[in-house]
Amino acid sequence: MKKLLFIFILFLPVYVFAGTYDDMAKELISKIPAKDKTKVLAVMPFSADKEFSSEAGLATEEMTKALINAGATVSERSQIDKILKEQELQQVGLLTNQDAGEVGQGLGAKYVILGSVTKIDKFGEQGNIGLKINVKLVVSANYKVLAASSIDVAAGDASSRYKRKEPRKAAEYPQFLEVFGGPTFLKYSGKYDDNKVKDERHTGFSAGARYIHESKGFFTSGWEFLFSTRKFDEDTTYKRFEVYQLSWIPTIRIPLWAYFDSLPDYTSLSFAYAFGLGIDRMKYIDNNETKYSRGFGVCSSPIIGLKIGLSDSVAFFVDGRYFPHRLNNFLRYPGNNIDVKEDTIGPAAYFGISLMP
Repeated sequence: MKKLLFIFILFLPVYVFAGTYDDMAKELISKIPAKDKTKVLAVMPFSADKEFSSEAGLATEEMTKALINAGATVSERSQIDKILKEQELQQVGLLTNQDAGEVGQGLGAKYVILGSVTKIDKFGEQGNIGLKINVKLVVSANYKVLAASSIDVAAGDASSRYKRKEPRKAAEYPQFLEVFGGPTFLKYSGKYDDNKVKDERHTGFSAGARYIHESKGFFTSGWEFLFSTRKFDEDTTYKRFEVYQLSWIPTIRIPLWAYFDSLPDYTSLSFAYAFGLGIDRMKYIDNNETKYSRGFGVCSSPIIGLKIGLSDSVAFFVDGRYFPHRLNNFLRYPGNNIDVKEDTIGPAAYFGISLMP
């Protein structure tokens, strides 16, 4: 199970962001009638301003690869270049629908792909250049446009099929609403006057929700509600221990996506510490009667987390945390002047989803 989880986390970014060119290729092919799915396609050289001629060439190659990966039969590049040269259309940027259609007819291609690469300003950021890549599917016989698609990418992204669908964001985080759950492995100890109760580490379950503030840079904070529960192991008196806690969580986040271009937006590594107050509830048996006792105390835990962006509004994350002995204590007075002190200690693992505006 652990190996499967590791493999899933390792390859999730590649699976989710398997390329803007792949997306466009699938979109165009889906518009081709079923009877023509096996017909030959010809990808014309993408047009661009002189400044981005090399990006246009790379985009042409990536689009060709994406179409082949999608199952299309694509004309050889050398044959296309040969006909373009014969018809004196070899200069990038001079092809019309009719020009491309006639080239396609000469190649025996039922359809041709025309594309262009143009400069855009990414979110109004000065000097932050982006590219818009437009493609269209043209019928060779009548020069009509059957389908069209477009994407925005960072200027350096034209060469890779593993890129996000819009220009890279700055290292800024929106607010997050997160829900999560997972197993706990907590050890319980309690002191009832002079009577001590201990239960070794036993598997339980925990679930919660947290709100993380919008922030820039490395530092942020948020609020968390957490519920934890676990049974006692083969005990005839003590049955279940539950904790409800509300915590403030100061956090340091490292925006991995800002340092590694291949990672999706909002992929980050975080280090946090939860400081909170909690209410515990003990379920126990007294003279064959089920009873409950409640207490109040402090809760805390250090947290290490990894978040992987899935889209512009959703991210997946995993958290590992540890509940230390001295900072997870509860006090209660169930009556008869019996002073009760309890604490928990141990690790927990959480898996969750982050929702963004």
